[in-house]
Amino acid sequence: PQINPKKERRGKPARSTKKGNANISANARIYRSCTDIFKYLQKEDKNNIFARPVDEEAHFAPNYYDVIKEPMDLNTLHGKLRIWGQDKEANNTADEFAACVRLMFRNAMTYNDSPTHPVHIAAKVLLE
Repeated sequence: PQINPKKERRGKPARSTKKGNANISANARIYRSCTDIFKYLQKEDKNNIFARPVDEEAHFAPNYYDVIKEPMDLNTLHGKLRIWGQDKEANNTADEFAACVRLMFRNAMTYNDSPTHPVHIAAKVLLE
């Protein structure tokens, strides 16, 4: 029997060309791109500066939450990314992801305001 490649690809259902499914496919590509960027940021954060929320005591960051009103870190971003990935109708994923990444690095540069501070430098390099 002949198999119609449009109906089945290696046991996977065929992709529909309907507009609604095209948007889902586009959203999936955007999500995948955000995930790739996230993995890159994790890899580049060799000292885990941005890995977890700031602990004022453990990270020697007194008054961090007085200075930074909207904290962001890679762990929190990962949680948001997972939620966005489950929402097949999400249209703002790329914008929201980019805003969170910028927020994370701007927070680091704001709190560690000296341009020679290692955290400020790391944030600035990754932001660019």
